[in-house]
Amino acid sequence: MFRKVDLSVVIPLWPADPDIKLHIESAQRLASELPRSSELVVVENGPMYPAVTWPTSVIRVASSANVGVPGGWNMGLAAASGRIICFLNQDARASSADLLRLGALLDSAEDVFVVGVAGSTWDLDTMVHVSAVTSLDDKMVDCDVVSGYCFAVRTAELASLGGFDLALTPCGFEEVDLALRRLRTGAGRAVVVGGLDIRHEFGISSAPPWRHIEWVGGRTTLGLLHERNRAYMIAKARSYDGELLGTVDGKVPTGRVGIRALQRIATQTGLAVLVRSRRAAVGVKGQAQKRFTNRSLRQE
Repeated sequence: MFRKVDLSVVIPLWPADPDIKLHIESAQRLASELPRSSELVVVENGPMYPAVTWPTSVIRVASSANVGVPGGWNMGLAAASGRIICFLNQDARASSADLLRLGALLDSAEDVFVVGVAGSTWDLDTMVHVSAVTSLDDKMVDCDVVSGYCFAVRTAELASLGGFDLALTPCGFEEVDLALRRLRTGAGRAVVVGGLDIRHEFGISSAPPWRHIEWVGGRTTLGLLHERNRAYMIAKARSYDGELLGTVDGKVPTGRVGIRALQRIATQTGLAVLVRSRRAAVGVKGQAQKRFTNRSLRQE
């Protein structure tokens, strides 16, 4: 009989990060702190050299290459078994007590869809950040977008929205897209809370726009990537009619592409393909397909 899990913490790890050893050590410490009612899901977003030995309590999902933030989050979502799922960036530092508190605050508010420790207001027509939103205590403060470095949602509700949009691979605007779909579907409030010692070291999110980034399917600069994803999100907001908008060969179509088409994109990329095995009462291992066929994610 498998134990009931209340909270799943998902940490995607990018092996190319120069501070990857520190991030691994932080994840291992967190794994040792979490109670049995919680689980840690580690997504290795590319091969680890040398291989990392994780405690048997850790659910490990391995990808053969960098599949980006939305792909990594989707693999973590697929492997998680908790009622609530908390996504934590590798360059964020948090204690198990603070993450459990974040999950408990969400659990206590039925009208809240997503809760985080930092947020912002946005002009969702032009996809421009307007202002930051914070809270000094555990009082919930509403915002448009919850920052992606640490946030919690109910697993079933996130899955019902289809997870994260792979067209934003490798990174950028994932949390804005989640906000857009939340607002269009009436999924609930987005709030931030204070009083939690969760720190973000701002790695790639603070890098200069000329920095290059590589992933399965492409290579570009962060500046060009930002403009590509912003253009996609503007078109998605304008075309939104309750369905997700996909891309075809790197271009936003004039018509609408529904959720089934986007699910086919996910199937083609193999990002959510997991090979599961159990070790004792816990443990999931998986590997995404090596082949990546979605040309829409390449920078033209």
